[in-house]
Amino acid sequence: KLREQDAVVDVLILKKRTLNDRLMFAERGFLDAEGLEGRKWFKHLIYGPCSDSKSKLVFFPGIVDAMFPSTRVNQRERQAAIQHEIWRVARAIERAAYALKGELT
Repeated sequence: KLREQDAVVDVLILKKRTLNDRLMFAERGFLDAEGLEGRKWFKHLIYGPCSDSKSKLVFFPGIVDAMFPSTRVNQRERQAAIQHEIWRVARAIERAAYALKGELT
């Protein structure tokens, strides 16, 4: 009887550890080795400071930065930058989703 109880406790510990690992890998999925444009040391694509100090947004800093570039960027370049940043975030969300499902690649 005691051995059965120990086995159940061990299984629960392993399940908790597996869930914790998935959450940790999901969070890591939001990191990008390239970092943010012009600020390579910021790696998180979901949270982080925007380069425009006037902006109050702290979500998706790369997308926000691409939406409000300097005046030296034309409309076509700005749209391409926005699309690229959205693609990067979508890729990060997919990585996090795979991690949560337990499908680490």
